[in-house]
Amino acid sequence: MKKASMVLGIIGGAISFLAALAIIIFGILLLSINTNFVMDICRSFNVKPFFLTDDIFNLSTSIAGIVLIIWGVINAACGVLGLVGGTMVQKNSTTAGILMIVAAGISLVLSFNWLSMTLFTLGGIFALVKEKPPVAPVQPPVQQ
Repeated sequence: MKKASMVLGIIGGAISFLAALAIIIFGILLLSINTNFVMDICRSFNVKPFFLTDDIFNLSTSIAGIVLIIWGVINAACGVLGLVGGTMVQKNSTTAGILMIVAAGISLVLSFNWLSMTLFTLGGIFALVKEKPPVAPVQPPVQQ
């Protein structure tokens, strides 16, 4: 179970990092968008955005960009917790399991990352389950 827990933690952390990277890039794109250009395109098609002026549109894209960057950083922090938990399963499985379950909770509540949450939860449970000691094989009775 430790091997499966390690693999699930590492894969969940990698997926969480990739999602964080995509979210942060999209947030940076929203921060750097030229809102005047977008509004000019809307005006060229005779479309008046509902109750949006240039200033409100500029402010809303900036706020959305900042929120997305914060969301990406939280997702990356979940990835770090999951990766640390996944890599330390062989040394201390209880701590690793707790780290992965905490990463799953944060991943679900704060960043809505269902895939990473599922992988972290399974990895944490597998790390916390105690392995049964090997049982000696049954010897057939000696016949004389």
